[in-house]
Amino acid sequence: EFRRGQAVVDIGGSFTTLPIAMARRVRVNGLVDVIDLDAEAVEKGEKATLPILLDMRDVNWIRYKQGDARGLPYLVDSFDRVVCVSTLEHVEGGPEARFKAVSEMMRVLKPGGLLLLTFDIRMDGSKDGAFLDRAEASAILTMLGIDPMAPAKQPTTVGFVDDIQVAVMMIRWEKS
Repeated sequence: EFRRGQAVVDIGGSFTTLPIAMARRVRVNGLVDVIDLDAEAVEKGEKATLPILLDMRDVNWIRYKQGDARGLPYLVDSFDRVVCVSTLEHVEGGPEARFKAVSEMMRVLKPGGLLLLTFDIRMDGSKDGAFLDRAEASAILTMLGIDPMAPAKQPTTVGFVDDIQVAVMMIRWEKS
């Protein structure tokens, strides 16, 4: 999914190795930005990847920035790939704030680009800030033009966290 020369933004990925893997794929003429609301996470992410990047050849620098997913500091159509792994459910401000974050992801994605989005869904119907509920997940799918009644088309992993059934949904959405 990631090719040489692409521009990629990872939203909330400061504590993961995913930016390094993406940088290896897009190479020196590509770009990987990581944006995170937490300034401390940004600093720690930069420090953790620095020694790894210095050992890699033909790889451009990974840029870490503090910023808010609800107001991404990028121009329209800036990225070939927008990646948001298990971050959306932690965006504060309720469903409206999370819809704004998804709208921002769509805004900065180039036509023909891919949004790779995962989020955790609480399956028992109760509200919990660490998970989306089914109604909010369905609304996000609808916003992306995906039929929420056809979940088999979206890869979903169902498991248990503290005896609560949760699902992790991965969405691959192409901007037209």
